[in-house]
Amino acid sequence: MANQKKFRELVGTSPPRANFLYGTIYQKIYLVFKIFLCYGFGLLMFIGTIYTYIVGFTFLHDEEYYIGFGVYGSIALFHLFLQSIFAFANKIRNTRILRKTLKNFPKIGIQISCYKEDPNYLRLCLQSLKDLNYPKDKIKIMLCIDGNKDEDLYMSEIFKEVFGQGQVFRWQHNYHHLPKKNTRIDELKNLVANNYAICCLQQWNGKREVMLTAFKTYQNMKYYLVTDSDTIFDTKSLINLVKIIESNENIGAVGGNVAVLNNGDSFITFLSYLRYKIAFNIERAAQSWFGCVSCISGPEGLYRASLVDSIVHLWSDQKFLGTLCTFGDDRHLTNRVLQLGFETRYCSFALCDTETPSSYLRWLNQQIRWGKSYYREWLFNSMWFHKHHIWMVYESVLTGVFTWLIMATVIWTLFSGDIWNINNLLLVIQVMGLLKGLIASFIIRDCRLIYISMYSSLYMTSLLPSKIYSLLTMKKKKWGTSGRNVIKANFEGLIPVSVWFVICGCGILYSLSIDKRFHEKEQLQKFHDFMISGATLYITYWVIFSIGYCVYIKPFLITKNEYESKHLVDVVDKSK
Repeated sequence: MANQKKFRELVGTSPPRANFLYGTIYQKIYLVFKIFLCYGFGLLMFIGTIYTYIVGFTFLHDEEYYIGFGVYGSIALFHLFLQSIFAFANKIRNTRILRKTLKNFPKIGIQISCYKEDPNYLRLCLQSLKDLNYPKDKIKIMLCIDGNKDEDLYMSEIFKEVFGQGQVFRWQHNYHHLPKKNTRIDELKNLVANNYAICCLQQWNGKREVMLTAFKTYQNMKYYLVTDSDTIFDTKSLINLVKIIESNENIGAVGGNVAVLNNGDSFITFLSYLRYKIAFNIERAAQSWFGCVSCISGPEGLYRASLVDSIVHLWSDQKFLGTLCTFGDDRHLTNRVLQLGFETRYCSFALCDTETPSSYLRWLNQQIRWGKSYYREWLFNSMWFHKHHIWMVYESVLTGVFTWLIMATVIWTLFSGDIWNINNLLLVIQVMGLLKGLIASFIIRDCRLIYISMYSSLYMTSLLPSKIYSLLTMKKKKWGTSGRNVIKANFEGLIPVSVWFVICGCGILYSLSIDKRFHEKEQLQKFHDFMISGATLYITYWVIFSIGYCVYIKPFLITKNEYESKHLVDVVDKSK
């Protein structure tokens, strides 16, 4: 009993759910078998992938190996095929669940993280939460502002405009920096308990701190809805999330379908819009079928309050290599739920819109920050493989290894001394992107997703080096992006991209200087024909898709200003 009590204190959950080590002999045998199965499978998959890559096994090729179909292409297509099947199955399951009527409406505490937010985004976010199709007496709304200076007061004024009778609490402290006396915590808790909506301005300490304030302040809630201040909700999103999580007591958290609201601001936002579509509706939907969504995204996530309360300090005080973690709050909170053995799900019918960076530099810094949290949480997540479906092992190993294999392929190709290999690599990248876009267009029913093939070039030139840089700078806590109301330039993201372009440029010059076929008359003509054909195909692809984007896609996209103009009219009318 003493051991069980200590175990409960450490993991913060009840013995029937988490004490695998204290079960019957059959449970112990099953646990050992599951551990060997998961980690053994992961190791074999890792070794097999690396071995076939090194050997250079090719399934199909011509006599001179100008054209071939190898391990990378087969695994990528097979993986996409599996993802599509399970994503479709998850959508069918969710459709059946959502057809049922919700008999009881559980109490929900809504937490909104806010830092120097764009006034219009904040206004739209708060109004969308106010308009949620859910009983008002069953929800509490708490806007947590990371900052309590005079320059932060404009956000509390917007809060009062939307909610009218909402209470504003200006706190000179936070939960990690409390005085010995007069903490005002009880005053804050009373305000939350007695009001439908409250705004709390507190001492700056990062996003996790404002989330912690809500988690520690809310009482008697069954679920927490976590969101950001630039997120605009569909009226049915919350009730759809609740139906999913209420359908099975083993579900610890469920995420929603996040879309980009400013997809017309730039080509970067359009590509991000497409990437979000695939990431949520195929990748995370497939994970959801097995109950192991790797990240319940910050803009929209519903968590069981009892689980969050049990691990809240483990989450808020997370350290990596002795350094306190700041970003990656959503991914780590998801991992803590998975650690306890609970499922994480995704619901494509819980819709919301959010902003994404429109400038290349701000987007790049965002990707570096996400990359850091991905690698850090990958290591943490690997400790709980045995508690979940083997799909979690399969996908974690695959995504973890492929970044390095792709980088190795690019470097080897550029320094191979064979110009055709470089031309072939460019064609393969676009062909794989086209295939992925075609499948995604069919599954999601959005023909614009065929343009995800253009994202491949952005991945190879910018995202790939940023991932390596993320891994090398994991201990650095700097976010890289600033608040949307005051955007500051940060050129750190250009460091890995610049180094990568130098490496690639050296490789191309090296191959040009030593390619023997430029000096062998017998092979020169055939080589010349292949090069002309490949270059023509590649250029034709970009010309056709660029024209298609400018003529048929861009006119129908929506910019930030257009989105705000369209929706702010409704907000103003409702506030009158």
